[in-house]
Amino acid sequence: MDPQFAASLWKKYFHPLKKLGVRIGSPAVTSSEAGRAWLRQFLAACDGHEIDFLSLIGHFYDYIWSMNGEFGLPIWITEYASTSTSMEQVAHFMKETTKYLDDLSFVERYW
Repeated sequence: MDPQFAASLWKKYFHPLKKLGVRIGSPAVTSSEAGRAWLRQFLAACDGHEIDFLSLIGHFYDYIWSMNGEFGLPIWITEYASTSTSMEQVAHFMKETTKYLDDLSFVERYW
């Protein structure tokens, strides 16, 4: 979806929820440069309508830090997983990433 059209829908349907006390997040974008470029255009098209946090999908540590560094918003990680087929590796991934995420003050939610 075009980021300017997405922003128009976001302003129309999501932004009014702020008046009800709902915190509003960005659309979740991939960790590719195309995803980041799309988010830049989306945020520019929001014309100052406040976004409370970034929703992220993607590669982990570098992506989380770079997105927080660039946009300065709290992070909600809406999707993440190990791609391994090994139960031991998946369990290790989940143990290590949850410990890591719990220690990052700018990561408010993850699932």
